Amino acid sequence: MLLSAIILAGGKGKRIGGNKPFKKLLNKNLIDYPIEVLEDLNIPYVLVFSKDLKIEEKYKKFIAFDLKDDYGPLIGILSGMRVLNAKWYLVLPCDCPFISKGYINHLIKYIKIAEEKGCKCIVPRYKNGYVEPLFSLYKRDSLIELNNLINNNKRKIIYLIEKLNPLYIDAERFKNVFANINTPEELKNASLSLTKE
Repeated sequence: MLLSAIILAGGKGKRIGGNKPFKKLLNKNLIDYPIEVLEDLNIPYVLVFSKDLKIEEKYKKFIAFDLKDDYGPLIGILSGMRVLNAKWYLVLPCDCPFISKGYINHLIKYIKIAEEKGCKCIVPRYKNGYVEPLFSLYKRDSLIELNNLINNNKRKIIYLIEKLNPLYIDAERFKNVFANINTPEELKNASLSLTKE
């Protein structure tokens, strides 16, 4: 299989009152937004949760759990890669209500270029150098580097990206897609934005 997706849903979500994946946004759970886009594109996916999260029944056939608690996105990516067998993995956060088919298709177009250049990840980057590591593609070949970082307790995802000869793509064109939800105020603002669309 060329492509599968990993939706990271293991964070504590303390600023939004916990249980972030299941916060309601226009009568849907936050996690439903990336799920619906992936299903429309027929991309297989796994939801990676922390072990202590209360999970709604309808999601249970698509899940994996973080192999370590409170470790951050690296362990979520590793946990997802162990469940789904693919050449490339699209990594998304659970709280991305503005994710679009257009963005994902745009990202996928770079796979051939990345393979020709020996790049193991495709990452959006802004002009100021800031990157969007949770809206990126990672090659299965990156498992060695991923395991090494976790074994050496290096938790920052940027450490992984630096080791993978990244192919950077322009983030400016899709910057509205990358908005995620961390507070009740951001949830309210997202609701207003989606209502206008």
